[in-house]
Amino acid sequence: MNLSSVKRFAVAASFGIALTGSSIGRTISPVISCTDFVSCGFPNASNTGVPPGTQLTAVNAGPNGIDIKQDGTVIDSVDLTGSYNVYANNVTIKNSRITTSNYWGIQLADGYSGLKVLHCTIVGAVGMGPDSPTGKNGGEDYGIDNEGGPNVEVAFNDISEFAHNFAGGNGYVHDNYMHDLQAFINSHNDYAHLEDTYAGGGDVRGLLLEHNTLLDQVTGDRGETAAVYATDDFGALSNLTVNDNWLAGGHLRFMPAIGQATRQRSKSPITIFRRCTSPTAASTEL
Repeated sequence: MNLSSVKRFAVAASFGIALTGSSIGRTISPVISCTDFVSCGFPNASNTGVPPGTQLTAVNAGPNGIDIKQDGTVIDSVDLTGSYNVYANNVTIKNSRITTSNYWGIQLADGYSGLKVLHCTIVGAVGMGPDSPTGKNGGEDYGIDNEGGPNVEVAFNDISEFAHNFAGGNGYVHDNYMHDLQAFINSHNDYAHLEDTYAGGGDVRGLLLEHNTLLDQVTGDRGETAAVYATDDFGALSNLTVNDNWLAGGHLRFMPAIGQATRQRSKSPITIFRRCTSPTAASTEL
């Protein structure tokens, strides 16, 4: 499947989802003329990730990764094999490549805020991760896992080969190229659910997904879920905005998997302004 030029999904749409009752209201904005994400100026391999010409310093993090515990730490121009575990505030990781066979490339721990990940290339090592029935030769779960916040920014990154390229309920996630999700059998002896971005609910601090290219290219019922998967796994889903993104692949491009309990509890709207690829896509997204 060529997700750069598939014409099944090229439309600009707005979905105002007010979770205050059982109804979902939708308004569709005019169709745009846009045939592929590269020519239309969306993030791609040429304008995300480590900037060309950057001189990288190789670092091997070992099996447990590198713990960052100093507030204000700046990681710049590193070629890391392993992962970063962030237990500090206002950490910046930029202009770096991360290749990991751990559960994640970068994780911000609960209770910490201000992480910035900018102009990085983050890749899961296919078939080398710990999430499997045997604990080895499986997959990696998260490119970036935001357990903390707020004031998290994820921008201009090229992220691939994870079950979830980004997971978190808050932050400003913009101008990223997320693609090539990794299909694998996880520790529950089933295919891992695959989505470029995952928001699990229970966080009211606000998540803005803006001007990203989000491709879920996996087919064949091997875990493909959605380019954006928003759910109430951990509480009410609220304050989510999806604005001007190129979404393609998955069973649905955007999947708001919300139950009646969320509709009853939520007081804040979820707003989606979506750019993807066809006049017919608007009727198939939700």
